[in-house]
Amino acid sequence: MHQASVLDQSDYRLRRGRACVRRKRVDVSGAFFNSIEFQQTGLFVYRVNVATLGVFSALPEFLSGAQSVGRGVIVGQAGWQQILQDNKERFLQGVGQQRRLHRRLRWHAN
Repeated sequence: MHQASVLDQSDYRLRRGRACVRRKRVDVSGAFFNSIEFQQTGLFVYRVNVATLGVFSALPEFLSGAQSVGRGVIVGQAGWQQILQDNKERFLQGVGQQRRLHRRLRWHAN
């Protein structure tokens, strides 16, 4: 009987530990999406894609865009805002040259 109660306790701790890990992951994810870095990179890319293409881009394309916008940006470091602005402008120029955007614009013109 003693063995069974020890196993029950360890099973309970394991389940409780898994729930705690899940909760912590959610907390970390929430903090990331509220961070300056994500708002200025990933959220920017998301909004540009939805505004220009009408859809959210595929994950690899989204990640590539967010990484290019955030390249070299360290919030709090001198000059980070200018680097970010330059990256955003380069990203927007690239979006303006995408074939998908040109097809969408032609479709709306007709």
